[in-house]
Amino acid sequence: MVRSPISVEGNIRLVPYYPAYDTALAWYRDAQLCKQVDNRDSVYDLPLLKRMYHYLDTHGELFYIEYRGVLCGDVSLRTTGELAIVICKEYQNKHIGRKVIEKMLELARERGLAECFAHIYSFNIQSQKMFESIGFVPQDEERYIYKLQKGEPTMTKLTLEEKQELIRMALAARERAYTPYSDFMVGAALRAEDGRIFTGCNVENAAFTPTSCAERTALFKAVAEGVTRFTDIAVVGARRGEVNKQITSPCGVCRQALFEFGGPELNVIMAKSPDDFIERSMDELLPFGFGPSNVAGNKAVED
Repeated sequence: MVRSPISVEGNIRLVPYYPAYDTALAWYRDAQLCKQVDNRDSVYDLPLLKRMYHYLDTHGELFYIEYRGVLCGDVSLRTTGELAIVICKEYQNKHIGRKVIEKMLELARERGLAECFAHIYSFNIQSQKMFESIGFVPQDEERYIYKLQKGEPTMTKLTLEEKQELIRMALAARERAYTPYSDFMVGAALRAEDGRIFTGCNVENAAFTPTSCAERTALFKAVAEGVTRFTDIAVVGARRGEVNKQITSPCGVCRQALFEFGGPELNVIMAKSPDDFIERSMDELLPFGFGPSNVAGNKAVED
């Protein structure tokens, strides 16, 4: 059980639970917040808050969220893998929740959990988007699941700011797309293990089949420079002159090409904007992918 604060990122820390009821009760006196996270029509009183905190603390791990030295919410991880987070209204929309949940997933892995899940009410669109952007998948209308694959990172090691910068580079690359036939412009930014970033755009051709997707343009550019190991790729796409209304994911050919050099752990960021994106591992986009190890195995059998 953790008893010392955990650094999350920058000015954010997780402080192990202690009786800070006066501060916490103020959050749960907010009727709108209670409706948002608990679907309650009434606010909490002190006895109810104490009972809730006692339950969470004795059935898992409970932390206060500290931002710039101020307690602004709480987050819990139950022994069942259930995650729950509350952030007071004044500190919402600062990406605090996202960073905290990513840290809690790391903690869950250390605890040996196979998956985490969260219950999010159907009307809580803000939380749904946040959890989905991290990699949680809706199992039903109000239950979101995150699979923790043993021995692999829960997600890329990039900070939120680094992910947003990668998306901005993909957006810039998209503007150079050559698309006289479809008018659908795609940009990609591929990050190598050594931190270098290679961008690409889609390049169409009158014969159609020679057309190159943005992801492969970035990949082949990198390989031509002698770089063959990658950790992350950001992909954006939209018709010329239009704002992204939905994510653009790599096509099947690009998934196979990226799998060759990034493997199942490659993190794929599919974005509408730097503030609206989702992430998936290549293993999720290309299950049971065929790669170099398969070829090596076949050769071993033939020999």
